[in-house]
Amino acid sequence: MRPPRMTVVVVVTVFLSAIVAGWVIGQRGSPTDAGAESVVDLSSAAREAGSAADGASVPLPVDSSTTEPPPFLTETSVAPASSSQSTVPPSGEDSQAQASPPKIVAGGVVVAWQPSHQDDTGNDSWHEYQICGDIVERTISLLPAMESVLAWETGMGLTGSNNGGGTNRPAFDSELAKANEAGAQYFISVHNDGAAPSGILGMYFVGDEKSPEVAERLARAVSKGTGLPYRGLRGHDLYSLDPERNEAGIRILLEIGDNARDRAFLEDQEGRQRIAGALAAAVSGLEARK
Repeated sequence: MRPPRMTVVVVVTVFLSAIVAGWVIGQRGSPTDAGAESVVDLSSAAREAGSAADGASVPLPVDSSTTEPPPFLTETSVAPASSSQSTVPPSGEDSQAQASPPKIVAGGVVVAWQPSHQDDTGNDSWHEYQICGDIVERTISLLPAMESVLAWETGMGLTGSNNGGGTNRPAFDSELAKANEAGAQYFISVHNDGAAPSGILGMYFVGDEKSPEVAERLARAVSKGTGLPYRGLRGHDLYSLDPERNEAGIRILLEIGDNARDRAFLEDQEGRQRIAGALAAAVSGLEARK
């Protein structure tokens, strides 16, 4: 048997050891709930970090609520524009096609027409100004693309001779002013002859070397288009064709028919229309002059 004192010491020692062992076991027991969550989070982060390190693709969040590019896109990584969107500026031709085209006036030809303003020629109620005015207006209507100027004054007396110094100069001067203001390149005066043979006569200002050619062309065209004889050309001192008053480069006067011998033809609307058609066809071929 052990002595009583030794027995007590052993018992106390065992008791203390049991207490210490229990405390240690309590500290090393099952993890707490909070501790378990911490372990799981750490493990997940570790796995993701490991995957990234291995080169795996990790999706990055993109906020679809904004129109700005995500911050991870650089300038070099932006996708190119669609091939359907052209960045080439329109050509000059395309730009001009969209604009309204400019007004074209028969090659820039400007013709001043001077019908007779006389009502004191011929017999038996012959009205020259009405016949000549109608011929010119019909001719102009057949030339819609040409710039025609009607230089015709009937409000200053229906009389006035074109010969020499002219009579009723205010009327002539008014007509010439209209032609000059319009910048007429061609000046065509239309009259009917009196006490003359039947046919068409071309006239120009004496000494003018440029106008006879055009006078002949027009006179022959009217002759051919109407069947009336061609009477030739004549240079004369005519008030309206004087270059000191008339600034047109080409200045002619046409005596279309005689007021007695060709009266029936001139008073017929179809006859005047044939004159206008032939005259318009010849004038449409004129070229612009400075």
